[in-house]
Amino acid sequence: SWSGWQGTLDLSSGTLESSGGTINLNDFTTGTNTTFNLSGDTEISSSNEITFGTLELGGNKLSFAEGSSGLTLPNTLVMSNSGSTIETRSSNLTLSSAPQLDSGSLTSTGGVLSFDGGLTLGSGGALDVTGSTLSVNETLDLSTGTFSSSNSSVLKLQSATTLSSSNPVSFGNVNFEGNVLTLGSSST
Repeated sequence: SWSGWQGTLDLSSGTLESSGGTINLNDFTTGTNTTFNLSGDTEISSSNEITFGTLELGGNKLSFAEGSSGLTLPNTLVMSNSGSTIETRSSNLTLSSAPQLDSGSLTSTGGVLSFDGGLTLGSGGALDVTGSTLSVNETLDLSTGTFSSSNSSVLKLQSATTLSSSNPVSFGNVNFEGNVLTLGSSST
């Protein structure tokens, strides 16, 4: 919180930089032209849905405070550093474009992770949806990397989707939403 600050800081076309710690985003206006750069592990909280056009993790962890609303990333999220981590806890995360999860980890323990552009997990990437809903569009390729789920995890199909995996994949429930799920390989 900003000492003595009253009002809202408009970063809808700006850059927010965090060297670490906790940031309450209730007094910030963000949007598709906002860049969020991390140079230290950062926890964010907000009672409203947040949008960052670009998220630069820089090998750091972004976590969501309990009870926070969700985050939308309209541009491609690139995770190529093994230290890059996103922990949404029970908050929602929407990735409008297919992410590049080549390294690092993305974890949700109760929210909804939406991959509107599909998902191909890279060999060094990790995705954990234990106790969460994984909402996906068209492609869910878990053939490489590390994927974790549980019998309380839900797979929700946004459209006809092909699921590929080199290991068995488990969900407690699949919400087809009138769509077809195709298994992409004999090992799926």
